[in-house]
Amino acid sequence: YQRRVRGVVVDFFTFCFALVAFEWFRRFLVDVSKFVKDKAGRSEFNISKEVLDLCYKQMIFWCALYWCPLISFVSLVEIILIFYMKKFSVLKNVSPPEKVILNASSSSLINVVFIVALLLVFAFTGYMIFSFQPSSNCGPFSRHSSFIFLVNA
Repeated sequence: YQRRVRGVVVDFFTFCFALVAFEWFRRFLVDVSKFVKDKAGRSEFNISKEVLDLCYKQMIFWCALYWCPLISFVSLVEIILIFYMKKFSVLKNVSPPEKVILNASSSSLINVVFIVALLLVFAFTGYMIFSFQPSSNCGPFSRHSSFIFLVNA
């Protein structure tokens, strides 16, 4: 349990380090050096990477919601903090992409990615609930013979 919470926290600090190391440092180099500005320029906003990252973080939230609600809370706080940090960084450090993505096609693709992720999480959680017996030593289900017992009661 503590390893999972630690994993979410490490993911957050990794994001913060990458944000400072890549976007802020690159902006600093572009502002200071004409050579870097001419050769590399500011980084572009990569919407597909950001959507997949959001999908990954939401899958962590959905998976943890049933098993460890505290991890879901930590993950939710992480998603909110990352959203506002990324928003601030995008407004200050990143240039808009050169290739324009059509809104209608991209939003339906994003919705398909999210629904597939949600269905995978539901399938995994359902398999775990109906196929395994809870540990008798510890956990919230230790006094019950199956995970589904609380739903039937």
